[in-house]
Amino acid sequence: MLPQEDRDGVGHEAFVPPAYAPAPLDLPHELAASGWSDGVLPLIGNDGMDTVIGPLCDLFCQAYPGLSFTLSLRGSATAMPALVAGASWFAPMSRDPWTEDTLAYRRVRGHDPWALRLGYTGHGPRTSGRTPPAMYVHASNPLAGATLAQLARVFTRGAADGELSTWGQLGLEGAWRARRIHVYGMRDTKYARGLRHRHFAGLPYAARYEALPSREDVIRAVAQDPYGIGAVGWVQAASISDQVRVLALAGEPGRPFETPDLATIASGGYPLKAWVSLFLDLAPGQAVPALLREFGRLALSREGQRIIAARTHEDEGYVPLCERDWRAQLRRLG
Repeated sequence: MLPQEDRDGVGHEAFVPPAYAPAPLDLPHELAASGWSDGVLPLIGNDGMDTVIGPLCDLFCQAYPGLSFTLSLRGSATAMPALVAGASWFAPMSRDPWTEDTLAYRRVRGHDPWALRLGYTGHGPRTSGRTPPAMYVHASNPLAGATLAQLARVFTRGAADGELSTWGQLGLEGAWRARRIHVYGMRDTKYARGLRHRHFAGLPYAARYEALPSREDVIRAVAQDPYGIGAVGWVQAASISDQVRVLALAGEPGRPFETPDLATIASGGYPLKAWVSLFLDLAPGQAVPALLREFGRLALSREGQRIIAARTHEDEGYVPLCERDWRAQLRRLG
């Protein structure tokens, strides 16, 4: 059982994975196959993951003496270029690559990068860190929630079932029924482009979508507009305005509406959850190399998941995997 401080706020008994037991490896052979025969493994990627990757590397070096790591964790934007160039053993990221990064990677390698999920990035709203990707409405808006399919019809054009342009089409009555939905978001690059490709079937944004320069601008626009809805990534909205709230979401019709609070994130149930991941250069059908597989097993072990759990109440707000997602990732390792 995890210590009490690892469970506070989660709202249910946390899953505890088995402890790590290193597999015997022919280390010189594995290192030669990896391209780093000297045993010094470079890692380039997200800067906020240093408190996770550093301890994992220390444990891995204890399990396999003779290994060492050089860490250059300066931001997620550095991860994919380093991986595609063969300059990083794997690429740690606290979000998925932007669409532009994936396309560039695919042009060079002929396939997408392969992701091993270690946990979830962020929970909220909270005072000590940013809320993960979410939809925001005005504080006076009575809407209980929306499905991703409904939001696709609000934010984009071309959906088979048509667009949703009034609050009445989302179920509101009275004075709200005939009011137009005012749609705000970021410019159609990076986060905004990734959102529509991952969750809105790649459809283009609707003509009524107002693209703003920053996350703060989106929050301010919704705060000043009772009929607005805004889509943004990681932000501490309360520090910008108290006139907005996070809209609860459901991934599918009939599912409960949920916000990205800690309990929901820990259950793996939030539709817009972001992942703590290790990205590898693996072609389709290629097995995970043994040394990389062992690092992945360590990260998914009791010791590895506790490292992530220890960061839950810090600024980045990392959360360990629920049992369902943990088992899925362990199967992916092979």
